[in-house]
Amino acid sequence: MMTRGMGVLVAAAAFLHLATSGSQAETYRIRQLPIPTGYRSSIADALNDSGTVVGGLWDDSGDLHTAVWKPDGSVLIDPVKPEGTLGREAMGVNNLGQIALSVSDADYMSHGILLNPDGSYLDIGSLGGGYTVPWAVNDLGQVVGRSRTASREDCAFIWSAATGIVDLGVPAWSYACDINNDGVVIGDSTATGDFRWTRSGCTYFGWPNSVSAINNLGQAVGHSSVVYGDWLATVWNPDGTKRVLGPGHASGINDLGQVVGSNEGVPMLWEPDGRTVALDVPSNYPGCEAVDINASGTIIGNNCPDGWYQAFVWEVVPEPSSVVSVGSGLLMACAFARRHNRRRSSACL
Repeated sequence: MMTRGMGVLVAAAAFLHLATSGSQAETYRIRQLPIPTGYRSSIADALNDSGTVVGGLWDDSGDLHTAVWKPDGSVLIDPVKPEGTLGREAMGVNNLGQIALSVSDADYMSHGILLNPDGSYLDIGSLGGGYTVPWAVNDLGQVVGRSRTASREDCAFIWSAATGIVDLGVPAWSYACDINNDGVVIGDSTATGDFRWTRSGCTYFGWPNSVSAINNLGQAVGHSSVVYGDWLATVWNPDGTKRVLGPGHASGINDLGQVVGSNEGVPMLWEPDGRTVALDVPSNYPGCEAVDINASGTIIGNNCPDGWYQAFVWEVVPEPSSVVSVGSGLLMACAFARRHNRRRSSACL
């Protein structure tokens, strides 16, 4: 049973909802990820919902190192480097803080590592050829990428602590570039073109389509056929249908259906409602691309001036109008409550 007091609270909440539930435009603040002293260039490859960004840093001598930019602003460089190896690049991070990264041995052969938040790590191994590059990790700790077989063929794989490394069985040379929390994998093969893999088998996107990322709804993004020389940024749904977003290439998608990528060197955001946003970049940083977006709308990307990458983050900044709306909603709620209390008082006289 709702009391009069409860009714006041419900009504006040309704006023607040009306004041704040309208569509709110979003703007983005761009900042460059820090490059520590002794390093000259950075690349961002993935981020999680907490805002941890992973990628790589090139030192002044040109050697590549694993980089992890934490939400508190700190940078971890080569957080794991087994004896006799060199740091390389972190390609994936999940929402548990696990990181899929590469290290290389003295022969510059890449080895895949899954780094846990407590600092422990597991070597992913290989398909027999001693070479593995991990590309992505999901929230179950499953890792995908490419690994060399004993016959020296690079093949797409999936790895977990329970099963070890497993060849996906995709024909010819192949690699897997992303995996969602349902274990759906996407990647590319020289024989079949881009593919979607599940434990039930493979389906193919057909030429000349190219996929880059998949979300937990099973939506894959990338680019589709060329029109007048331009790639078309595209979303493929799990049922096989597709939606063309416009000119460009799509590189990342979150579970809200927000898609990021680039078009002719301009970083792009495609919203689920059909809006297209060209993200701002500093005037002296042409040729940017957006590569990933998390659940809160934070975007990462890179540019390449003078042949050296530099990594950026775009963060959502609420419009001032949204703050005004919240304040107006609160004032309306308080005024309603005062009027209601006055009516109650006069009825009791």
